[in-house]
Amino acid sequence: MTGSSTVLFTTQDSNLFVELQRQRPDVALLAIGSTIPPLNADGRIWCFVDFLLPEVSGLEMCRRLRTNPATEKSRITIVFDSADKELILRALHAGADDYIVGQLSAEEVLRRIQDFNPPSLTPKEKIELGDIIVEPIAHRVRYQGKRVELAPNEFQLLLHFAQSPDRVFSREDLIQSLGKPADDIESRTVDVWIGRLRRAFKKVGAPEVIRTVRPIGYVFEIP
Repeated sequence: MTGSSTVLFTTQDSNLFVELQRQRPDVALLAIGSTIPPLNADGRIWCFVDFLLPEVSGLEMCRRLRTNPATEKSRITIVFDSADKELILRALHAGADDYIVGQLSAEEVLRRIQDFNPPSLTPKEKIELGDIIVEPIAHRVRYQGKRVELAPNEFQLLLHFAQSPDRVFSREDLIQSLGKPADDIESRTVDVWIGRLRRAFKKVGAPEVIRTVRPIGYVFEIP
């Protein structure tokens, strides 16, 4: 299955597929089970994973998607029947980028797969922040020449920080910077995103670049 944009679902809701195909015939839709089929890793991929699955857990499915070369940088949304903060945090730690509570609808899917380009983030060829170089168009980050591997959410967060280093952003600011409705996302979700960002820089030997400003939020400091 190839295409510039592909959406993977663990749900078998045929009505959902029909409605999405009607509204976005340009997007390839694919229902998956416990295994991930061959995909075009160069295209944009979104994954919607049910927390409850017949063969494997939704958490395990998130882990498999994050370790598969074709989907490791995809955008993963996990779908819960009801809200449970601890399970939500476990899902985020397993690799999910965000979550939905309730039945997955065409509207929720379309809202997430729309191209999101915040007006405050004007694409530049390169942003230099001390030893850190961010390339917005190439979606690439380097620290002292070493590649920093970031999932889509963490890259967008870093890009948002990079536009205003030394500015403190609240959790609500950061949720909105990713194009997500602040009312729908638990604020502790941001802490997980920030944790991933910190670990990615730590892996390449970078010093702490994100400082917690209690009780306001977070600030990026140029190393």
